[in-house]
Amino acid sequence: MPATLQDGEVRRVRRGLVELLRDNGGAEDPAVAERLGAGFLAMGQVPGAGPDLVNAALASLEEAGNAHAAGVLAAMAVLGRGPLAEQAGAVLGRLHEAGARSPVEDAVGTLRVEEARRLDLGGAEVLMAMLARASSRQVQVAVVMVEHDETDGAAVGGDLSPPGKRRVFAKFLREMEGATGTQGSPLSPTALTEALRGAFSRSAEAGLAVPFDLGVAAPVLARALTGDPGAFAPVAVDGGHELPLDPEDDDEFELASEELAGHLFEVCAGDPVVERSGPFVAGTMLDYKWRYGDRRLGAWTTEDLDEYLLGYFPRKVSADHELVADTPACVVAFLTMLDDHGALQGPPLQVLGAHVEAMNARFRRAAEDRRRWGPAKSAMMAMLAEGVDPDDPGAVADWIDAVNARPGLLGPEASQWASGGPRPHYGPCHGTPSAARAKQQRKTARAARRRNRR
Repeated sequence: MPATLQDGEVRRVRRGLVELLRDNGGAEDPAVAERLGAGFLAMGQVPGAGPDLVNAALASLEEAGNAHAAGVLAAMAVLGRGPLAEQAGAVLGRLHEAGARSPVEDAVGTLRVEEARRLDLGGAEVLMAMLARASSRQVQVAVVMVEHDETDGAAVGGDLSPPGKRRVFAKFLREMEGATGTQGSPLSPTALTEALRGAFSRSAEAGLAVPFDLGVAAPVLARALTGDPGAFAPVAVDGGHELPLDPEDDDEFELASEELAGHLFEVCAGDPVVERSGPFVAGTMLDYKWRYGDRRLGAWTTEDLDEYLLGYFPRKVSADHELVADTPACVVAFLTMLDDHGALQGPPLQVLGAHVEAMNARFRRAAEDRRRWGPAKSAMMAMLAEGVDPDDPGAVADWIDAVNARPGLLGPEASQWASGGPRPHYGPCHGTPSAARAKQQRKTARAARRRNRR
């Protein structure tokens, strides 16, 4: 059975609250409180696990009992529907009795729509709105994607931006128009309200589970337009990305590996090390497990990590100094992703993470020790050292011809590889500008999203 995010979400709720309480700025920003509050409410719309997740959030907030928690509870009280809003209000009342209040309580739920646009994409449309509150000069941008070809006008995606300067709306609109070749047309708040009512109603009728970010944006938009956070039809929220950890054959493994690597890129957005090298490292970890290990992609022990870091990687993976330095952090990020999805089997994450940290120096020495390199890696490293792009078939063919014309240049085993042996993994840093690497990784992430299992 594939593991899902729902199994690990309660841990994520508590982990997120710990971070919230450490962030002093969050206590004075109504947008932060709304984002967290709407996020906890959206968890309540996850089929099956929803009520447990919301109850865990409310219990954790009451236990925290400080200004941060009061702000989030105030947001839940004004953005929630019926019983959930009442539960949040009751917990907030108990915090007030204990002397805990937030300076953002009067500001949450006060966003209003000032401007809206519609972009017609043929079989779909994008609805955009600029939201502002009287207490701030900054604005937020809400986007909802409506699909027509297959769902007859259902809301299928969307998001709510953090606060920014007013020009951010115009800039985002220009970027969307440029990317789609479509001119945005103005929408009145009334027209936007009716369009969103229809789109969410069709999502509910079709039984669609909307992405989590749209679940967060929906009550904020509904209250901003109508004063009622329940103005749009309630929809199920996708509880998370289902991890493909049980491929049947090599073809399924290749698809699963690409999807898992792309999902790591998505969930670690903002971490420059993992964005740069994480998808590649995850791919090599999975390759080790599938081709040389027990094929249990979610099961990792300290012995597995030793074999990967000190055996497989030094022998098989061509890597420059930057990739070698990045790898331990990327290994831990991949294990953390599995743990967040409740999919990590074996010792606890803390044990595995500490083991990787303890192995860091040994790993770096092993990875850069030429005596450990296999013949394929030796040939690949020689090719890269000469500035040959491994993804350019013509350049590789010319280099192989040159090797074959100079017997003894690489040694017998490496020369055999250059004449047609199996290719090793090679890192993303060699001969590839950083912008191109990022673009390549974003393509991988998009491909993973298209295959996101529901």
